[in-house]
Amino acid sequence: VGGSVELSIAGSGFTSHITDFIITVGSLNCEVSDATSSEITCLLEPGAAGTYDVNVVVKSRGIAEQPGSGQLTHTVVLEIFSNTPTVGSLGGGTSITVYGSGFPATLEAWGDGSVTIDGCSCKITKTSFSEFECLTSAKPSGGRYKRSTADISITIGSSSTSGGSFTYDASLTPTLSSVSPSSSSPLGGEVLHINGSALGAAWGKVLLGDNECTLIAWYPTYITCILPPNTHGVYPVHVEVTGNGFADVSSVSGVSYDFVVTDVTPRKGSTLGGTMVKISGSGFGNCSNIDVKFGDLMTCEVSECSNTELICNTERISKVHQLNNGGRHPVYGPGYVWSDIELEILPGDTVEWVWNLQVASKETGISVQQVESPANNEWDGKGFKSEKGPKGRLRQQFYSPGDYFYSSQPVFGKELFMKGKIQVVSDTEDSTSALSVMMEDIPAAQEVVADTGSVAYDGCALSPGSDCIADPVSSHAFLFTMAVCLTPSVSSVVISSGSSNASAMPISGFNGAGLIIEGSGFSDNSCQNVVSLGDNHHCVVTSSSTSQLTCTVDGAGETPMPSLKEQKIAVTVRNSGSALMAVSDPDTAKFYLVPKVTSTNVKNEEFNAAATTASPSTEGGVAPEKPS
Repeated sequence: VGGSVELSIAGSGFTSHITDFIITVGSLNCEVSDATSSEITCLLEPGAAGTYDVNVVVKSRGIAEQPGSGQLTHTVVLEIFSNTPTVGSLGGGTSITVYGSGFPATLEAWGDGSVTIDGCSCKITKTSFSEFECLTSAKPSGGRYKRSTADISITIGSSSTSGGSFTYDASLTPTLSSVSPSSSSPLGGEVLHINGSALGAAWGKVLLGDNECTLIAWYPTYITCILPPNTHGVYPVHVEVTGNGFADVSSVSGVSYDFVVTDVTPRKGSTLGGTMVKISGSGFGNCSNIDVKFGDLMTCEVSECSNTELICNTERISKVHQLNNGGRHPVYGPGYVWSDIELEILPGDTVEWVWNLQVASKETGISVQQVESPANNEWDGKGFKSEKGPKGRLRQQFYSPGDYFYSSQPVFGKELFMKGKIQVVSDTEDSTSALSVMMEDIPAAQEVVADTGSVAYDGCALSPGSDCIADPVSSHAFLFTMAVCLTPSVSSVVISSGSSNASAMPISGFNGAGLIIEGSGFSDNSCQNVVSLGDNHHCVVTSSSTSQLTCTVDGAGETPMPSLKEQKIAVTVRNSGSALMAVSDPDTAKFYLVPKVTSTNVKNEEFNAAATTASPSTEGGVAPEKPS
């Protein structure tokens, strides 16, 4: 009746009042339309296909007994009654509404169910128990006729049915004859030119994959639009013509988007970064908007690039740990204890102290200063130190493993000190992360193969890599292992020649000073060991073994090394990566260049002091100021 199922229930002892009944079929309601003492007629609300128990309650008399033969049931049949429209384009894109019974009520409930028309899928977009909407797909070019009519078929689990009809009609089909250009970068942005017929005057949509091409112009035979971004692959140009479905694209090629990684080497290195990685593929452009990462642990900074290959160097992503004065003091209450008084971090991480006293005076304030031990409150004279104040912050990066103790100056009076400890611990386990190559927000596809490549350094032939750990294996993404066994370690740095006592720091000397660096994981191939001093200078390695490096300080360059300024000592082993500075005294991991006076000239009671700047052929540092 009007698309609803009418049930007749026979029995005895009923009443004639239609409001005196509650009839349920499973969880479905059946509304009574007529009743006598021996028969009830009701209209069943729509529901999913299945067999359900029928129960009758007569409000004035109670629950009706079931027949002696057993529980009364009713089966809701999966059935198609009709559909509209009944004709559409060969290119697909026609939205069809199908009426019937027993359909799932949600898209999720369809599960792996399907709707097909003459073997072509119809994508479900909306559904209820009694009707659903689906979008036709294109008719394959190999089996096309001017008109092709077929039933609509449904399969849900073990149930299936067919009914209605739909005709693919060539006379209603817009057609594309050419598309240009045929390729694009992942970011799109070029103007796409589309030629065809029967495209209509009303603007429709142009889609490549799920992304829409921004329209510029639309005519019955010509469309222009701006290509959208897309991931690697070939995308058919779907032109949705208003009221007429999709255009036939069987005679034109899609647009090819090129952005893929086909090889990565090496696939393992130091836990601290510093490994040079070569990534092969296509679609990289000039790498100006390429971002390379290995999970959340490593970035890879691009140093060289072509459209088919890039070279990058791994860098550990430093975490910033923030401490605030939100802890609660047992006597003075909140605001006078650090939020974490014992913090464990990894080498390269940064700690940021932030404080704000709600009640303060001229004498009240918080500060942070490094001290020698938990029992000390005084600054150790060489570590980190902040100013005292009611509000402030201090950031400090830690490179060497060990315990770093800190205290404040007296917050007020002479007894309240805010103390804490930073414990820097080195990695003890390997970590493996997947490669991510992004062009803005577009990820590169990855076609994974075994690693057969190698990287090359100008003027340095690398010794065979370590086999202490195997390459990580995956079938869907390139992986990189941050390996403890590939992480070199520095245990001590001493100055062997050219030292100076002009500085209180342990590693201070003149340009050309010699350093001896001991540890493990170095290369006995000298050119594979790189000793950096700060960001712009080096200590040139003159001899090496797997446990010791000897090098000479070179403070020359376009910008000579500044005098008495801290230069962080860092060791990198090509192509393992950066070394852990596991020195007992972190100050021995810093070099200070001391200026050296090489000659004087006194004439007519005027004093001129000449000092060389750091250069390849002289010793010394930046010249001291001329006496006035």
